[in-house]
Amino acid sequence: MYPTVRIDGLPRSKTSTSIVEETAAKRYSYLHRIEMVEQSVKIAGGEISEYLLRSVTEGKSYPELMADGIPCGRDYFYERYRRYFYLLDKVRD
Repeated sequence: MYPTVRIDGLPRSKTSTSIVEETAAKRYSYLHRIEMVEQSVKIAGGEISEYLLRSVTEGKSYPELMADGIPCGRDYFYERYRRYFYLLDKVRD
């Protein structure tokens, strides 16, 4: 493989990584993040985990989840919602 010349002026490391290595690293990172989200939702959500997951991943609000039959009141849902973000913050550290 021949070295390439970069015109953007940014420094380049001596080692090059393949696209496969970069893709594998990104995939691992995304899978790890997904796992953190799912685990935090399970702990925080309990019986409403399914709805909480849809809220945090799809941006669904409580009124939208009501139309889908969420089995709890607004205050309880938002209590679980806040707890999810608290737990996710702790897992990230």
